[in-house]
Amino acid sequence: VMAQAAMAADKVSIAVVNASSDAALFIADAKGYYKAEGIEAEFVSFDTGAKMVAPLGAGQLDVGGGAASAGLYNAVDRGIKIKIVADKAHNVKGAGFQAFMVRKDLIESGKVKSFADLKGMKVAITGAGGSDASVLNEAMKNGGLTYNDVEKVYLGFPQHAVAFQNSAIAASISTEPTVSKIVELGAAVRFKGNDEFYPNAQTATILMSGDFAEKRPEVAKRFMKAYLRAVREFNASIVNGRIAGPGADEMVKILAKYSV
Repeated sequence: VMAQAAMAADKVSIAVVNASSDAALFIADAKGYYKAEGIEAEFVSFDTGAKMVAPLGAGQLDVGGGAASAGLYNAVDRGIKIKIVADKAHNVKGAGFQAFMVRKDLIESGKVKSFADLKGMKVAITGAGGSDASVLNEAMKNGGLTYNDVEKVYLGFPQHAVAFQNSAIAASISTEPTVSKIVELGAAVRFKGNDEFYPNAQTATILMSGDFAEKRPEVAKRFMKAYLRAVREFNASIVNGRIAGPGADEMVKILAKYSV
């Protein structure tokens, strides 16, 4: 009797920004949760969540994990089939994963002591109309400034470190693991955590292509099972804002492997 051939796994394309907010998406892959649901995950990297919207709306991607943006809201308003299906990240007070970074020489010289001192300087965010723009606006209000009082430079998170080293920017809104890398290089300092000046802001969501949700609903449900399983495990490893609880070492290794 011939053994029945194993059924091929359902392929699911997942857009990521390679930041710590992608943790659960990566954990589900590393720990075999997608595989357990009969899914083969294919990660596609973007430098900002805003750039995921068009391919998601066109059904070229199945799932996206990025920040909310004007492009997303405009797409929904135009009737493009994209669904927000889950929380991906928000900066809980005392457990923020994003920070406002300022170039080290500007801090050491005393040139920048508060947000107000950044007037006219270059600040890196990932893109126009994204959640980082909203965060920057809040930061500027803390210094009695407006969004237009600083010059915006649009760079993906991994590019922030090089820009600081080249003195191309004065500040940035960066996310982990880029924040730790910048500090390790001595290029900039963690001026203030996003959770300090803009607590509980929703920074990222799990988006799903309408085509994927409507045409392959069972696969979509299995994807969500794997994702939520990973979310619960990651959250269980967080103690006092740090990955220091059960399974922490494994979580750190997974993030180090998948993130850049």
